[in-house]
Amino acid sequence: MHPDDQQRVIDHKIPVNITTIWATSWSGGLDSALQILGEERVSKYHQQVRTAVDGGVSVSMGADVPSTDPALMGPLTLCEAAITRKDPSNPADDRVFPPMSQALTLEQCLPPFFKQEPETTISLVADVQPLACFSSSRR
Repeated sequence: MHPDDQQRVIDHKIPVNITTIWATSWSGGLDSALQILGEERVSKYHQQVRTAVDGGVSVSMGADVPSTDPALMGPLTLCEAAITRKDPSNPADDRVFPPMSQALTLEQCLPPFFKQEPETTISLVADVQPLACFSSSRR
């Protein structure tokens, strides 16, 4: 997403949905992103979830059903992908989806899954199954 668009999302608090497994090398995602967008654009514009969270935007994490392997749809697996930006299904692949500065912290990732605060929303939307919504206000 272009920085101008990122700022508009933040300014207008537009909710964002992300499939964190796509910000890893899973299923060729890293290779495809680098091939199509190039390293500079991937690093600057693609999968910028931390920017949205730090900007106070509500972000839902989910799995794109049915294209994501069911074994990779659980909240802890999605958190692992968001925190490490590595493919949780392939520990031998140590490639990190750039930039690592967009990785979430454990504190940002886990609370929405396990706390039922008033700001936390758990829902189903279209063919994407968001598992939780969170913003940087819960640190």
